[in-house]
Amino acid sequence: MVRGWQQFRLISLREPTWLDTLQNSCHLSPPLGPVTSALDPSFLLDRADYHVMTAERMVKNDPYILYYSFSTLYGTQEDDVIAALELIAHYREQTHQPNLAVLDISPCETVSTPRIAQTMQRLHLRWQSRFVTAPHEFVNFVAHAQLVLTNSFHGVVFSLILNTPFSYFYRNGCDPRLAMLQDVFGIKDVLISELQGESSEELTARNRELAAAYNSGIAALREPSLQLLRQIVED
Repeated sequence: MVRGWQQFRLISLREPTWLDTLQNSCHLSPPLGPVTSALDPSFLLDRADYHVMTAERMVKNDPYILYYSFSTLYGTQEDDVIAALELIAHYREQTHQPNLAVLDISPCETVSTPRIAQTMQRLHLRWQSRFVTAPHEFVNFVAHAQLVLTNSFHGVVFSLILNTPFSYFYRNGCDPRLAMLQDVFGIKDVLISELQGESSEELTARNRELAAAYNSGIAALREPSLQLLRQIVED
């Protein structure tokens, strides 16, 4: 793999975790070309750029919470799924919406353990599963949700871009990417595991502050990545 890397004129990493290692490793001979970090490509587009995908609401006249998670078969912890289900019930009660639907667009079946199934039954959640067939559907569902609960990197990314309130939890294998979002955008305050007992108003206020910080800071973060992309294309 290293021999392959040495054929590239420039290497750009989305997660800066390995940046110092690759830049300063004394084991690489000849050394690698420039190694930089850049934002995930999704961030290179502004919210307005996604307007064509979000202008017309796909779920008509029915408010919903969007749930997008990978199952316990793919590194999701059972306790995190149950905490997410409890948060849904808490949010529903706090916002006085007892029949609020949960739109589940997870790529795997959510009911993956008996304990999860029992929790869903106990909470009487109005669960609706839907298969996403194209990127514009995913973006539309995120844009019009009251709240997004996810352990997907791109679930968090598009919640940030579209300023949709969200809470998230980790899954094994996705931790470095979500940790990068914590470091860059400071989203730790909306971790599901840290929201126990908080009101829906507090969650909404946290997300409002996060959206304001994202909106005011993304242009400065985006510009170096766009400059890098322009340089690569021009070369």
